[in-house]
Amino acid sequence: MPSILVYTDEPEAFTGWPVDVVALSGDELDDWTGRQGYLHRRKAVAIRAALASCERSVFIDTDTFFIAPANRLFERLSRGEWLVDKIEGTWGEWADQPLYAATASLLREEYGVGDDMRLINSGVLGLNQDAVPLMDHAIDLIDELHPLAPDIHIIEQFAVGVAAYGLPEPTETRGLVRHYYGEKRYWRPVLDVFFANHGEVYSPALIKASGQVPRSRPKPSKWRRLIFRLASTLYVRKAPKMARSAFYAVNLPRDAYSAACAPVYAMELVNSGFDSSSIAADPPVGWLRLLSSGQRKRLQALLDDAQRLS
Repeated sequence: MPSILVYTDEPEAFTGWPVDVVALSGDELDDWTGRQGYLHRRKAVAIRAALASCERSVFIDTDTFFIAPANRLFERLSRGEWLVDKIEGTWGEWADQPLYAATASLLREEYGVGDDMRLINSGVLGLNQDAVPLMDHAIDLIDELHPLAPDIHIIEQFAVGVAAYGLPEPTETRGLVRHYYGEKRYWRPVLDVFFANHGEVYSPALIKASGQVPRSRPKPSKWRRLIFRLASTLYVRKAPKMARSAFYAVNLPRDAYSAACAPVYAMELVNSGFDSSSIAADPPVGWLRLLSSGQRKRLQALLDDAQRLS
């Protein structure tokens, strides 16, 4: 029977939850981080530690949620030697990137790594117990490569790909896990609403309530999005991303989860340099003609909130 193993320096946060907790001290966390202070090194060490005590292990990033039963991950891992969130391309496709410039010669000369190496996303990483040496190698590679590219935060998953060079193609988790790493700004408010309404104490009721959480980023209805696409052909000739962010901010569904994302869409306008004074123009100009008077007032209020938060 699979179990959930949590490594944490805050074990009390998981009291009552059906998980096995390994409490980590500050000294242990420092050791896992390494002398270079690379925080993501902890992830590789945690994967290595779990493999030492179980036949198979599937690591899952916290910015994920399941869209299918979790045990299917182990079923999929059984099809091959390793499991990843997804394959993102090959090393040669990164030939114009700083990471390639910093490490390609070393990897080719010292480890025989060619441009055909797979680049993987380790938001989910499943391995069998015989992969302990692979993770040892990955940790050594992290320590070797991080000083060469200290500003690149994905060295951990890159090092796993290097260590696994020569293995058969990994199985992907497509259809089992949603990894929302590129959309955290939307999902964090959604989670805040959920835990504010239901608390953080484990119970069957909490699990049942989790089924109400949306499984995709809150957006206006398909009908409203169609209206936007049609209307934008007339009014949106400049700044189409601004127009979409504004339209989404004031046309989201009325449920609490969607409403929590309205300020996020407004923040996109702030970050793109939108001049909010143009909202007061009468008559409205440009893409602001897509919005009613009430929607423009709503947008102004959201922008005011977003600017206070920025």
